[in-house]
Amino acid sequence: MENEDKRKVKAKKKRLLVFIMFFLVSSMPAFAINLIPFGDVRLGDGQIPIDLKLFKPHPLKTVKGLRVGFVKNTLQWIRDSSNLLIPRAKLYISYPIEDSAPLFYYLNEVFSGSIIKKKNQNFVKITLWIDLFKPASIEIKKGKEVINSISLKRDTKGFGKNEDTMVIDYSCAPYQLQLEGLSNQYVSVGCRLEKTGSFNSRKPRLIVTWSASDSRLADNRLPPYRVILHDKSIAKMEVFNAEGEKSDVIIKAKLPKNIHRLKTALGLGPYLFEANDRLSYQNEKVAPAWMLYGNYELLNTTSIRFFNATVKNEALFNNGGVYFAYELANVFDGRFQLVPLLGFQLLSFDYNKSTATRHKIIYPQGFEAVYKHAFGLANWHLVYGMFISSSDEEPYKNLWLRFGKKWFGEVNYIEWQAGVYKVKTYGLSVGIPFLSFF
Repeated sequence: MENEDKRKVKAKKKRLLVFIMFFLVSSMPAFAINLIPFGDVRLGDGQIPIDLKLFKPHPLKTVKGLRVGFVKNTLQWIRDSSNLLIPRAKLYISYPIEDSAPLFYYLNEVFSGSIIKKKNQNFVKITLWIDLFKPASIEIKKGKEVINSISLKRDTKGFGKNEDTMVIDYSCAPYQLQLEGLSNQYVSVGCRLEKTGSFNSRKPRLIVTWSASDSRLADNRLPPYRVILHDKSIAKMEVFNAEGEKSDVIIKAKLPKNIHRLKTALGLGPYLFEANDRLSYQNEKVAPAWMLYGNYELLNTTSIRFFNATVKNEALFNNGGVYFAYELANVFDGRFQLVPLLGFQLLSFDYNKSTATRHKIIYPQGFEAVYKHAFGLANWHLVYGMFISSSDEEPYKNLWLRFGKKWFGEVNYIEWQAGVYKVKTYGLSVGIPFLSFF
């Protein structure tokens, strides 16, 4: 009776653990949003420092008492509405006034400052977020009259010859994007892949968005600029810097001919394997293991995933599953994803030649946590995943840690028990891309 009570308590703890796990998974988006109190912008993964001394505010007219400059420690890399990483900083303006206060016009927006009095002189004070890659002036107006303007003068001579001043976003990493023809300025590049064509015959279309601190088109249109690439095509744009010098910007990338919905991979590696039935026990021994992984994409954020793992020594253990996967959370500048896995598995266990093969359908649920471009390595992903069953009668757990690009290494641990039957296996395998269809 005491053992039965212990089993009931253990079962309740397991069910509670599974409930807590999925509660945390389901609440992740709200939690992530609360961590980013930045209004309508998202902080980006800026990869290079910006020297604000190279951007000098320059008034069109010299006015006694005028003060203008960047506020210290306000530089931020953010993502704009087109998902492009851009640097911004707060610009402080203190403008002397005699009667009414002027308004400040910047990038199609109008701002009004606060009036302060200092040394018998009135000033209008304001701080504005300035896009360092948009060489637009701040117009100061009284009514319809422009009484002054403030522009940024970029010191191109201050750039070092070997200084890395280009940010190519991780969104471009899979396509080996290259941009040539821009020097002595800061540059940011972002990518977005579109999948065109029919459901089972899709072609890639890469939209490249870029912006630079000292480049504009011949008609003075401000950045960002966009380029559309197909296959291995090359795009070319003609731009001019503040001195009117022309540059030819060349953008190229490597795109696949087709985008397949179904992708598979094979895994192979040595595992340690132990098993027992009602009468005997097989000690832990090295055994060969082979795996099949598959992913059929439904939409950009949903897919059907399947896997099969087989370990064979004296006994044979086969573990396969089919799961619906969907992207529940995408946070920290798109570098972290949380993907719940909802489905079922089929287990097959053959202890030895003298026993019948046991087949069983089970329903453990789980998730994957994906850290993209891990440790700053472009296209290298770190994935942690797990399946857990809340059943005390037939406990099951499956944990894995995967790291790599198209090829990957995986550490996996599987444990299952049903009555007198028990299996435990774990080891290291190497995953290799296999066939792709549709």
